[in-house]
Amino acid sequence: MKTTLILIFVFLLSFTFLDNPNIFPQDKKKKKSVKNVIKNEQTDVKQTDLNKNSEGNVAGQNVTQKNDDNNSTTISPKVKHIIQSKHFYKFGSAQEEGTKISETFFDDNGNMVEFSEFDSEGSILKKEKYSFDGNKMTEHIQYNSDGEIVIKEIFKYDGEQLKEYSVYSSDGDLEKKSIYKYENNLLKEETVYNSDGEPEEKIVYAYKDELVCSKSRYNPDGELVEKLVINYHNDKKPSEEIYYDADGTVTRKIIYKLNAFGNLKEKIEYDGEGEQLSRKIFNYDTNNRLTEEADYESDNSLIKKNTFTYNDLDLKTLSIEFDSDGKQVNKFLYHYDSAKRLSKAVNLNLLEEPVYEIRNLYE
Repeated sequence: MKTTLILIFVFLLSFTFLDNPNIFPQDKKKKKSVKNVIKNEQTDVKQTDLNKNSEGNVAGQNVTQKNDDNNSTTISPKVKHIIQSKHFYKFGSAQEEGTKISETFFDDNGNMVEFSEFDSEGSILKKEKYSFDGNKMTEHIQYNSDGEIVIKEIFKYDGEQLKEYSVYSSDGDLEKKSIYKYENNLLKEETVYNSDGEPEEKIVYAYKDELVCSKSRYNPDGELVEKLVINYHNDKKPSEEIYYDADGTVTRKIIYKLNAFGNLKEKIEYDGEGEQLSRKIFNYDTNNRLTEEADYESDNSLIKKNTFTYNDLDLKTLSIEFDSDGKQVNKFLYHYDSAKRLSKAVNLNLLEEPVYEIRNLYE
């Protein structure tokens, strides 16, 4: 088993680790938490993407290629440095002088080692630095606009397996620490300690065919607090998550429905009474490319909808966001360089006139 599920903990650190439909490769990639930057072994999705900009999620896109078996493989062109800037249009043309939005640096392995975000005046809003040993993240530090440390995360390993994860405050004080234990190269137990070194909770994982089938959370007295049971489709993608309290009462349930090609087509969340809380729908074209995703309220009224269009190279060329009334909120046209990397994204208004564009400069 490749790397023997060495970092399966990343998939499990959050008790709602499947709440994000991005676990399926067909979905749009969004900014990931720092713990998810490392490869997710169960879904085989590389989490180190370039999507650092909130404006239309246009910061970076991966290139999808198809092999002889018509299976899609996502690759990320390796770069060392990306500068992202915003340029407004005047008289129908983009101004060459723009405002820097973000700056990202990568190491030789393609790992993001530094990311800075800027305000409209060009001042740093925040900076994040990452350290790696090969492809294993060993440290993450977040700084504020004054260059002061906000939070520091330390990752320690035993060979290829994460053994310890620590979080430190801006003052350098330990806030919490997690210790991980494995059995047959599978994460079996996580113990979380507070700043005084006292155990706060213990999380125990159970597996079936090397897939997590349950996750139980206990308090320091060894009493069950919450349990998550996960069932799977035949292709080993999650079919449902069921959350129980200490008494065995269902508190929440999430259902994942797939289409005939194994793509996530619907995600529905219910409360403990079986009442629908939310619903998300995904549609695809004949090439299994995501063409539409829509979010709905508990009464199935639309919250928002996004549609996507692609070219013959499977590169996204257009995205449109609609509000609950079906009115266009955002529209972006995507352009690529000769290496199939996103070079710019142009924002259009309701008159199809360009308003601004986001540019990516690669080095």
